Amino acid sequence: MSKYDIYDLEMFVQKTRVLVYNSFGTSSKPIDEIDMDFENLNKDQQKEIDNCLSEKEALNIALEHVLQKRDRDGNIINLLSEENFMAIINDFSLRMTSNILNTLASKGLVDSAFDEETNDFVFWAKDLDDENEDKNNKT
Repeated sequence: MSKYDIYDLEMFVQKTRVLVYNSFGTSSKPIDEIDMDFENLNKDQQKEIDNCLSEKEALNIALEHVLQKRDRDGNIINLLSEENFMAIINDFSLRMTSNILNTLASKGLVDSAFDEETNDFVFWAKDLDDENEDKNNKT
């Protein structure tokens, strides 16, 4: 299994985070055609990505998969396999999805419940028409 050196871990995490954000929900673009530069996102997109997956959160996830060693001079060397890179991408995507669903639920736009059969949470869009009808009937 090949291992790759990551010279700037923060830049690697930032570019990977933007890669996942820009490819979120799409699978048609080849990876080499997806923009990975945070600076190329507009202000609204920068705010959205920071809300969906913060730099700190992304760094903590990445560190679960990066092997850190010290060289003879005491400098930290960050090593990453292709398998672990794919795990980082998957974990970023899962966390982004989780954070988005959490935000939508806290805003009252989706409902959620725990499904004991699947041992996981399920989410569904609220029927806002029914909610508005209930409010109108109460007044």
